[in-house]
Amino acid sequence: MKFRPSQQTLWLAWGTVAASVVAFFTPLVGWLLAGGWVVIVLLGVLDYLSLRREIAAFQVEVEAPDVVGRGRLFRVRILVDRTFSRPAFCRLHHDLPRECDPNFLEDELRWEGLETWVIENEYRIHQRGHFTLGAVWLSCLGRYRILEFKRCFERTDLVRVFPETYLESERLLKDAGARIELLDKVVRERQHGVGTEFESLTEYREGDDPRRIDWRSSSKHRRLIVRRHQIERHRDVVVVVDSGRLMAADHGGLSKLDAAIDAGLLIARVALASGDRCGFALFDVEVRGYVPPQAGLPALKGIQERVYDIQSRWKESDFSQMFATLQTRQPKRSLMIVISDILDLQTTERFRSSLQQLTKRHVVLFAALKTPLLQAVLNEEPDDLQDVWKSTLAYRLLDQRDEALESLRKAGVYVVDVKPENLGVRLVNQFLELRARNVL
Repeated sequence: MKFRPSQQTLWLAWGTVAASVVAFFTPLVGWLLAGGWVVIVLLGVLDYLSLRREIAAFQVEVEAPDVVGRGRLFRVRILVDRTFSRPAFCRLHHDLPRECDPNFLEDELRWEGLETWVIENEYRIHQRGHFTLGAVWLSCLGRYRILEFKRCFERTDLVRVFPETYLESERLLKDAGARIELLDKVVRERQHGVGTEFESLTEYREGDDPRRIDWRSSSKHRRLIVRRHQIERHRDVVVVVDSGRLMAADHGGLSKLDAAIDAGLLIARVALASGDRCGFALFDVEVRGYVPPQAGLPALKGIQERVYDIQSRWKESDFSQMFATLQTRQPKRSLMIVISDILDLQTTERFRSSLQQLTKRHVVLFAALKTPLLQAVLNEEPDDLQDVWKSTLAYRLLDQRDEALESLRKAGVYVVDVKPENLGVRLVNQFLELRARNVL
């Protein structure tokens, strides 16, 4: 709490300085100024005494959501109350994190009685992580407007910003191949495919595999009956996300890592909802986190809590430690979904080698995130020699990248080469396709 002269008092001070020139020639003006300042000081003492009593009468509460979606509007309410009834005028200032849009709040409050002021504002935060809404400051004038007090109400209101893309089922439903009903509820219907678990007997329909005909049941019912099988459940799926330097590249306001986290959580939700067990892993130059495979949709909350605020540390990625962790802690044959980027043959040799080794025990699906900037450089018409060099370098990098991805395909790795903004849909489709083919 601080006391300071009001703006009105400061203007009086400047007026006194100007009038002192006249007082030098007219003593009467000097005596009037002195008398005036005696009155101002007395009123200031009264303001001080009244403000000291009233300052404790203010109460401030902040209501903010615990969890919000990245880039989504959320509302913050500030309630300011007091226990004295005289008219008052205050200014309110709320300290907000710089990532918040807008990142400042100033408002004026006028009281005529005991009413409670409610200030509501909407904000967005375009970055994953946890952010603290700061202190609320109140500046209030005394009754005679000579002094002003400023009081700080310390707050520790924590807002966690989660990726929201994996919740946007409307966008994903546009893709006919993605069975995103799995995102909204646990599917009670059996998923039919080339699975080996017997599910039921049903009447033969055109297009059914004749090899599935159950001749004994067909003879009994005097019509063709086929054996229906379902895709096996309770298999292990591990999502592995690279958080290294290449994943920090910005694209449309979001990084590749943002797209990877979104898609990883989307896959986790689909896998858990369809009866599989799902784990999550993060790495750059070292292993940054590992959540072992767990079953049931409640496990998604633990995965979210572990990964929602992960940011790139701009370090070179080294998959070898992550590979060793997976080999040790995940001996059961699993579907490994690795989301990363691959640049050229030389810098990713160890990375590719580890992925190829991983295919000896697990099924590996590698999602390679494209860098649209490289393709944009190729599409531009060169104006000078420097532009030609840029185009040549971009072409070389893309050519080496294609060669590296082709070497992974030949080694038995399933590869999805996709732009960051299309990662979620493509990865879900590929996951459901592999699941329907029962590759595990």
